[in-house]
Amino acid sequence: MARNISANLITEKNSLNGKYPWLLLVELHYNDSGDTVRRFVRYHKDLTYDGNLYKSFSFDVDLISYKGGQLPSTSIRISNVTQYLQQELEDNEGLTEGKIVIIYVHADNLTEDYAELTLNFDILFPKITAKYVEFRIGGPSPLQQRFPLHRYYGDSCRFQFESPQCGYSRKTVAGVTLSGSDPVSIEVTGHGFETDDLIRLADINGVTPSLAGNYTITRNDDDNFTLDGTDSSDYSGPYTSGGSAGYAICYRIRSSCRERENETRFGGFPGLRQEGIRLA
Repeated sequence: MARNISANLITEKNSLNGKYPWLLLVELHYNDSGDTVRRFVRYHKDLTYDGNLYKSFSFDVDLISYKGGQLPSTSIRISNVTQYLQQELEDNEGLTEGKIVIIYVHADNLTEDYAELTLNFDILFPKITAKYVEFRIGGPSPLQQRFPLHRYYGDSCRFQFESPQCGYSRKTVAGVTLSGSDPVSIEVTGHGFETDDLIRLADINGVTPSLAGNYTITRNDDDNFTLDGTDSSDYSGPYTSGGSAGYAICYRIRSSCRERENETRFGGFPGLRQEGIRLA
């Protein structure tokens, strides 16, 4: 399909040895109201376009798929090495109410009209790995909606972990110990964690750089554990206040709820036969 773009952009598009590159901009809108937007550019430095700052970041966008009879869709992968977005996704239900805007611009013609080179997608579902935050994006189809709306499983919780329906409560951090080159030690009264558990920390004040993130731990005793792979000399303090510690993930089975002291909120139906499921 022909696009109505300016003569300057057509010249740059057809140039075989252009001096300036074409750039890919991505806007991550957390919801339809546009209250929170993260902007990225796949470039070696930050870029200001249309009055907004786009941060230099690593990401990839697949070719858009137009399969017969289906709405267009694609995937975008944003680097998760620094866990820059992971916490925000977890706090905002995976941004499933949000959208992604992709814009192609020419670095030397940023004042041109790029309406024809701007693509809007709904976020269909996210996926988090150690390397990427990946979004499947496209247009929602009513034919892809779940039917029936509710599914009842015997030993599988239907609630999203840490959602209001789940009601999982994090533990309160009571202290942080930085001792030489030893791993960082966290004090949480009666934490209940075991060695090799994956724990997420948040909102700890006084320690620089931030300890927010996911860690595999080693249990010391009922009230203390250390963060595997950390070196206390990399941080400065002292700890002043605040902080929460909780399981980073849940396997959404009854034993997981029990480990998290949350069995009364288990969202499964143990009375059903374990051999299968029933729809109602």
